[in-house]
Amino acid sequence: MKKYILIIVAPFLFACTKKEVTEISSESGSLEGGSWVTGCVYSNSLYEIRSVTFSGGQFTQSLTLYSDSNCSVAQTKVDITGTYVLSGKLSDNSDTQKIDETLATSQITPLSSSVASAYNSAALCGDSNWAVGVAKDVAGKTCSSSTMPAVGAVSYDIYYIWPYSMPSMGVQQGMLNFGYDDGSHDGSSPAQRPDSLDGNYNYSR
Repeated sequence: MKKYILIIVAPFLFACTKKEVTEISSESGSLEGGSWVTGCVYSNSLYEIRSVTFSGGQFTQSLTLYSDSNCSVAQTKVDITGTYVLSGKLSDNSDTQKIDETLATSQITPLSSSVASAYNSAALCGDSNWAVGVAKDVAGKTCSSSTMPAVGAVSYDIYYIWPYSMPSMGVQQGMLNFGYDDGSHDGSSPAQRPDSLDGNYNYSR
């Protein structure tokens, strides 16, 4: 997941941060037919809510950034779509699953006039006619010195759906986590697939 949504588009987008790592164990559920959403999470001086849906071998991801701790003042939205396949367990002694995602579309939508103005001033992604509420296709484009994944790019990730609750650890039955990017496990190839879970982003149904 993170390869597609953790992009750097100054001044109101996002970058990788230090994340909590959760050890991988136990049994994982099914993604197909499910929708999940995170709470309001603080990251890089902004707040964000992420959501994911899996249906018929296709996925959608959304990330909305906010300027306030209640996640009520929206700044920017990123929407990703594509296809996915599951490629088995991460290891023989773990039921955490591998997931390979192929990018179909990638769009950014400014949700405030100040963000749209900043994007226009910077000619973000080579575009100087950003407008509030209007999505722009950014797949394969260079945005704030970072090249966005192109259509057809594959991200190699992992996921785990918790089969039980552990309130003391903030774990609820059915909660979904994806992989943790520690720099050498960024999902850009099978060899760089994450091998631990990112506990900062807990997705609930």
